[in-house]
Order: sequence, then structure tokens, then C-alpha cells
Amino acid sequence: MAELVFRTTIESLVNRNWIRLPQHPDEVWGARDRHALYGTINGQKYRGKVEFPEGHPAMVMFPGVLRDMNLRVGDVVDVVLMTEGPQVSDLPEAVRAQLTPELERIFHSLTTFDRKNIMRGIESAKTEATLHKRFTELLELLRARTGQ
Repeated sequence: MAELVFRTTIESLVNRNWIRLPQHPDEVWGARDRHALYGTINGQKYRGKVEFPEGHPAMVMFPGVLRDMNLRVGDVVDVVLMTEGPQVSDLPEAVRAQLTPELERIFHSLTTFDRKNIMRGIESAKTEATLHKRFTELLELLRARTGQ
């Protein structure tokens, strides 16, 4: 899984505190409607989603998070981020082979909770028939979200 490792300064933009990402998350983790990320800031655990204040990819640093991490606006921090939850690469080859780039984008845009539930359903299938049924349901779900 790709990591985004960088050093940046905590900024205040649009009445919130942010950590700007050095590149667009689609370039790092592929196109998707939302990017839920986790990792560390100065070695402390962090989770959040990418937003685009003033058109720049960034992650919000709420006041309580800054306080708990003993950080302030203007501090220089070391950041390591990864995308959260199961990825398309975690799906069985039989499913991956049927996914178009648009369906992959939709899969990655599902919440982490939904992707984990999908993986649990696939991994817990005891028969080939059940597995095939769950693959079919997943593909139908993804297609329904694209109108395909």
C-alpha cells in the first residue's frame, strides 16, 4: 500500500486548521470520490478525510486534535499517510478481473465500514455458490452506483 510521507507546516485556512498534502491523493491512491486516510503526525496516530480548502488537498486539524497532539498552527510536522480500509487489491482476482476503472473508483469511495463488511462477507463464504452470489451482489452494488 502506498504511503505519502512529507514534512509540512500546520496552516490556518478558511477558518480551520489544516495539513496540506504535497500532491493530489488521486495521484497516490487512485481516483475515488473520497479519501479516508490514517497514519501519523509527528509519530502520533491520526485519521481523517481529504478536503479541498481553497482548491488544495488537505486534512483538517480540529482544535481538540491539535491540543491532544500538543501542536499549534505554524508548527512543522512530519506526516505519514495511507489510505484506510480494504482496497481493490485485497479483493479476489475473480472480482478484480470484472472491475472497470469506474467500478474501482466506486469501490474505493465506499466507506471503510462498508468495504470491511464486503470483505468479511467474501472471506466468510463457505461454498463456491455463496462466494459467487456475494461477488455478483458486489458487482451489482457497484454498477447501481454508476448507473451501468
